[in-house]
Amino acid sequence: MSLHVRLAALAWLCGLLSLPSFSTDITLEVTPTPIVVSSSNFTAEARVILKNSGSEILRHVSLSQFSNDGIKAEIGKPCSTHAGPKRQIVWPVKISGPGNAHFPGSVIFEARYVSPTGMQHVYALLTLQTDGTQKPVEASLEGNLDAVSQQRPASVYLVVTNNLDVPVDVDVDHKVPQGAIIVSTVSPFQVQARSTESTEIEVKTKSRVTPGVYPVLLEVTANWNWAGRKERRHLTVSKPATIGVFFESELLKALGVPSFLVLPGCLMVFTFQFLLSFNILRLKDYSKMPDLGLASPGFWIIAVSLSGVFAYFYYVLTKVNYLSSYGVDDLRNVWLSSILIGFLIYFLVAAPTYNWRQSHIPTSSDSPIVVLKKLGKNQLGISLPRVIHHLGNQDVNGFVIEKIEDSKTMLWVAPRIAVTWQANAEAQREAFQAEFNLNGNPAELARILEAAGNQVTVEWEPNAAVTRPYHAKVEAITQYQPAEVILAEVG
Repeated sequence: MSLHVRLAALAWLCGLLSLPSFSTDITLEVTPTPIVVSSSNFTAEARVILKNSGSEILRHVSLSQFSNDGIKAEIGKPCSTHAGPKRQIVWPVKISGPGNAHFPGSVIFEARYVSPTGMQHVYALLTLQTDGTQKPVEASLEGNLDAVSQQRPASVYLVVTNNLDVPVDVDVDHKVPQGAIIVSTVSPFQVQARSTESTEIEVKTKSRVTPGVYPVLLEVTANWNWAGRKERRHLTVSKPATIGVFFESELLKALGVPSFLVLPGCLMVFTFQFLLSFNILRLKDYSKMPDLGLASPGFWIIAVSLSGVFAYFYYVLTKVNYLSSYGVDDLRNVWLSSILIGFLIYFLVAAPTYNWRQSHIPTSSDSPIVVLKKLGKNQLGISLPRVIHHLGNQDVNGFVIEKIEDSKTMLWVAPRIAVTWQANAEAQREAFQAEFNLNGNPAELARILEAAGNQVTVEWEPNAAVTRPYHAKVEAITQYQPAEVILAEVG
């Protein structure tokens, strides 16, 4: 195990054993701490004190030390090897700094003892620092690493300041999260005495990333010769980098979409709405369309569901799971394919809907026979409710030729249908009257009238206020009247 790992483990244990969950009856202290020295060659004295504040007797007490900074600590003879209740043991310690010692530095003391519960140990830390506030070598990262992407890299500058009277050789090693950031290699360079050097470092991302904030860590190693010996310092500088996909944030902000993960479904719904705004295949001719605004729950139920299905098939086809990481290529593919799928789904829905509407929903250009056929397909008879409503500055009446439902805001209304037979159409007229009196099936009546050809005239009532079907607002209706037969024979 390396010295660094051992020192880190001991420091961790020191902190762990000082937590409130452990007994505080036994403590280990170093005085004075910290010790301030003027150079790397020094001698100082300190005391390590084990205090037993509990009611137990501590036996076979011993003290050891460890330093990863090359600092020597000679432990003197203690006043005792046992500590009774409310007693303490003191060790004199001589601290010295040989030429290879590093400052600031530390020494960890470990006291072992046997208590009624078994072998125990407790730790104390002695720190040593120089009396000067200026460090021999200083390093920093200067620059901004916001919105970094593969297509839009950013640059920062590593600034190294040499406060010594001798040149310093600098080596740089970068440590960044794997699979996210690419940091350009920094060649070794030298900083002259009492001067500052800077070097540019380019930061960009890999082709696919998980957007977020990542630390850019650089380990700076400074080497120099001082008083006939080699000195070394390890410095770590860091700066947060916000990485993402080029143009993603601008696109999501413009569309009002919170995340790339729901972009496919949102684009499909936006495509529906775009085509619907132009009333392609007359899909907008419903009496009431659902509210699919960005603030509506229905929008997000559809968008999130479609996004989940899209992500699955995208992975099946491309072997790329963009739920974990993605790039500008995925952004392009998702954009184009989602819009294309939106078009396809719209037409798959609109085409049969258009055909159904053509055969079921009235229009203002429908002839009386066509309206009779649609009444039959909608399972309506020839006896229909009449309404009186405002149209401009007058009140008009007509027959409601579709089902009345509470959710509808508009209803199709038509005038009466006038049927005029020719003198030589007795057979057709008898068949018409038989169906009229027996079943009153509008579809069958339309077939008979259509088969009669020019032997019958079927038209909208010529003297009506409105001479063809029209869409009336429900709020404009002032009165609902009992049902009447929409057909009337003339002559």
